[in-house]
Amino acid sequence: GRRWYYSATEYSIRPSFDEGEGWGTNAYTSLSIPTPNSVSPAGVNAKLRARLFGRNELSHNLEFRINGTSVGTKSANGSAMINFEKDLNASSITSTSTALAIAPLIANNHGYCLGFASLSYPRDFNFNSLNQYSFSLPISAGSVRFQLSNYNSANEIVLYDLSNNTRTTHQPAT
Repeated sequence: GRRWYYSATEYSIRPSFDEGEGWGTNAYTSLSIPTPNSVSPAGVNAKLRARLFGRNELSHNLEFRINGTSVGTKSANGSAMINFEKDLNASSITSTSTALAIAPLIANNHGYCLGFASLSYPRDFNFNSLNQYSFSLPISAGSVRFQLSNYNSANEIVLYDLSNNTRTTHQPAT
């Protein structure tokens, strides 16, 4: 799928797309989001983000559910862009797959489509035999120590810090 690029404001208009134009789904009900190796450390939240588009002149009132539990609602009127963002307790991510459901609370009103949904969540550093993997760490004032496991490399491990444009190498454990 395509990504929508936007800033801290509600949206940014691009020459090729006007507000609400672009790729989206048909009427949407549920989605299974892969969430392997999730963990629930104290004080660290997961974050759900979604962008939907109202496709008609009707009022929209949508409920967002994670694994069957309501995490919030969002309302809009008419043909509108609907942005949803919510911090979640990391303990709500309990398996290798997390169910996201978006349900209309107004009967017979399915006039919306999903542009994107993303779920950021804390996980361990088990790379599941992959030889490359993208991840992020929370901002920290000091050094952060973490241990990688189950990576697929007999060569040195290379970590790229894309925020600071740095590269660090480490020899794999023997």
